[in-house]
Amino acid sequence: MNLEDIIKTRRSVRKFSDRRLEPGVLEKIIAAANFAPSHCNTQGWKFIFVDDYDLRFKIFNNGGSHVIKAAPYGILVLYDTTLSDNLEYQDWIQSGSAAIQNMLLTIHDLGLGGPKTKPKKHL
Repeated sequence: MNLEDIIKTRRSVRKFSDRRLEPGVLEKIIAAANFAPSHCNTQGWKFIFVDDYDLRFKIFNNGGSHVIKAAPYGILVLYDTTLSDNLEYQDWIQSGSAAIQNMLLTIHDLGLGGPKTKPKKHL
């Protein structure tokens, strides 16, 4: 699929199979995220891959989206907000969102799916 088709056909998916990821898939997804633009190339994001059901359920119970307990996998995106002194423009939100978009486009290109969600509360 070319990039335009990937962008135009990507959709948020909230119904999941229990299919396991093939080796190397997670690495491709994270590599795509790392190519996202970030403020002064700080790349202040951290990704936590969660495939353990009990841990996903704990995340849900502590303010996570309901999707985290339904999906077989989750990728939590964290960002170090101390890397920018430009608080007015909230660079970490822009950079983190770009990384998430790269992941979602790559996930779609790999024939997989998922949504972008936000926590119900900030911890």
